[in-house]
Amino acid sequence: MGITFSVIIPAYNEAANIRKCIRSVKESGRGEEILDLIVVDNGSTDSTVDIAKEEGLGVIENTSGVRKTIAALRNSGGRRARGDVLVFLDADIVVPDNFFHRAKDFFSGGFKGVLGFVERVPQDAGWLGKVWSECLFMKRNRLMEVDFLPGRNLFVNREVFENINGFNESLTTCEDKDFTFRAIRAGFKVMSVPDTAYIHLGYEKSLWEFVKKEFWRQGSTLEFARLWHFSFRSLRNPVLSFWHIFFFLLFVSAVVFFKSTVVLIASVLWLFPSVVMTVRAGGKRNVGFYFMGFALEFLRWNISCIALVTQLLKGKPFRTEISNLLIP
Repeated sequence: MGITFSVIIPAYNEAANIRKCIRSVKESGRGEEILDLIVVDNGSTDSTVDIAKEEGLGVIENTSGVRKTIAALRNSGGRRARGDVLVFLDADIVVPDNFFHRAKDFFSGGFKGVLGFVERVPQDAGWLGKVWSECLFMKRNRLMEVDFLPGRNLFVNREVFENINGFNESLTTCEDKDFTFRAIRAGFKVMSVPDTAYIHLGYEKSLWEFVKKEFWRQGSTLEFARLWHFSFRSLRNPVLSFWHIFFFLLFVSAVVFFKSTVVLIASVLWLFPSVVMTVRAGGKRNVGFYFMGFALEFLRWNISCIALVTQLLKGKPFRTEISNLLIP
């Protein structure tokens, strides 16, 4: 028997998408060795569990009445799985026909580490979904080693998963970044593969949804940085968030006090990180695309400012630890 896969799908109220996800996995897995296809439900109040059972899947149900972190759901599925390679997918993902075959190319060749493919949105997605998906793709448009892969699409050797003790269940978000950081620290590779794309049905369909999701995603950045002892890489998001807070306040102050030169400088520096990130993504795109990509990048980092302030206001331990670092 060759490489075997176990697919773990955490879910919460995903009745609209989970059947498509399951069927795409089954279709893609034909001819491959998929030992397990496990849904780990987080107390859904819709028909998510019923649909999974109708599709013949084993379901791990959370009946405690208290929702768990997505890290805890993934670990629960990982402990039950039997395959050589654990595959973590979100319930709003539709995978292509060659998904497992392409992954098998790597793992059959002795790959040890974490592997992920790139994301696309449905063809009928609106401008926001398409622009943001393209921005994300351009950052990963070649085979490359990375230090972060999103948790909705991860392949990992069982022994690697066990070696690094799975996902950190104390993190509400950033658990996937912490997972890949620990894999690298243990000596394993983290690879992004651009030639196989999955479809993300849960893409952001409006600006308000984009705002809500980004605020949630940035919700554990300080806890993540603390776990990594405020290392340079772990501070990327908090530092960029602080940058945007500082120059926003400088901009507002300069406008109030009619300091035109300071307004200009503050504006340029406030916009600077988003301009750099948009340009660095590269690719031959029209001016309109770059403008929309920049606008979403800029919005994203200003949302992260609010998330950072929220974490600081409700997290005395963070304030204490940062003060200890700054004050001898």
